[in-house]
Amino acid sequence: MRPLTAVMALALCTATPGAGAQSAHPATVSGFYAGAGIGDAEPSSWDNDYWYSDIESGDSDTSLSLFAGYRFNRHVAAELGWFDAGTMGWEQSLVYVPDLLDVYNTDVHLEVTAVNASAIGILPFARIWEGYIRGGLTFYDAEAGQRLTPSFGGATVDRSVDDSGADFLFGIGVGVTLFDRAHLRLEFQSFFIDEDLLAAEDDTASVDTLLLDVQYRFGDGWQAGGSP
Repeated sequence: MRPLTAVMALALCTATPGAGAQSAHPATVSGFYAGAGIGDAEPSSWDNDYWYSDIESGDSDTSLSLFAGYRFNRHVAAELGWFDAGTMGWEQSLVYVPDLLDVYNTDVHLEVTAVNASAIGILPFARIWEGYIRGGLTFYDAEAGQRLTPSFGGATVDRSVDDSGADFLFGIGVGVTLFDRAHLRLEFQSFFIDEDLLAAEDDTASVDTLLLDVQYRFGDGWQAGGSP
């Protein structure tokens, strides 16, 4: 999450706030919306006994997202989405792999796609800005190409590990309304995956993503801004 992260943050910060201030007296905010996003996704691993205290991150790749949802009012929305994390990388040394009964240096290429369903809590502020938090479920399919080189000599193991599952999805972000029907949002999003995909020494693994989304709003229930 390096060069692309800086570009996404700059894009959000330089969005023209004046464009969203066209509505002097915002009415109800509700209706259907859809959009797409680009981001930076990377795998992470840590010991579940020490929550995020010793987190390790792998190599990131460009991610893509598509989504559609319905906003019920200023503060609540429901959303369905599709996500492709690209091909991420993971390397680690001196990892004990239980099914092979040996210690390896690992080199993993991980591909993950997912469909998610979530509820979003929204806090409008400063007329055109919104902070929000997301909670839901992700249904993912993952394939990991693993090259396991014995740390103390022996034959290299090349194998493919596939996994599908459902797990908790968490997100937090900020958005800005550019026009009545156009909205831009920057979000950190994370969901758990099976740690065996990474052949990681820790017992918890996730895919962490920073996304920049563009949202288009349908219907007549939209007004720019948060509170009058």
